[in-house]
Amino acid sequence: MELTAKKSSIFLIGFMGAGKSTIGKKLAHRLGLTFFDLDKLIEAKAGCSISDIFKFLGESTFREMELACLQTFQTENNFLLACGGGTPCFFDNLRFMKDNGLVIYVDLQESILFERLSKAKKIRPSIIGLDENQLKEFISNQLQARMPFYEQADLSMSGLSININGIVEQIELFAH
Repeated sequence: MELTAKKSSIFLIGFMGAGKSTIGKKLAHRLGLTFFDLDKLIEAKAGCSISDIFKFLGESTFREMELACLQTFQTENNFLLACGGGTPCFFDNLRFMKDNGLVIYVDLQESILFERLSKAKKIRPSIIGLDENQLKEFISNQLQARMPFYEQADLSMSGLSININGIVEQIELFAH
């Protein structure tokens, strides 16, 4: 499949645990795009984990690193970038993504996010140490705050039933 010049790159956005990396790898392979995970790129550049960045340098430093890493894609084409859950919500990142590619929101219900994140609390810096009720409240509050950004995506897809062919069809329709 061939995408139009401006839309030859794809940014996946959505809440942590929605499946952006898993879906992104499959979708990039299907479309013949190079796959990147923004958090992995930040970790490689920093030489430490996202958890350590949050712990020792703070979220604001992480967000600045995220912005710098995201902007390296301004001159790139033919890639799919799985972004962090908060990426579109800071600075003017969402505008940057929309100006430089196709933005797809990976949507997932709160209950499924809770189920997935309950199993990943030790590796996700913003939810380390939260009990069950705190995690539910965190997910609900963060989703509410981030939804105005997520809803601005060019396309939306479910993070639950991965239908790569279906999303490829949506991308083809959108790109032409």
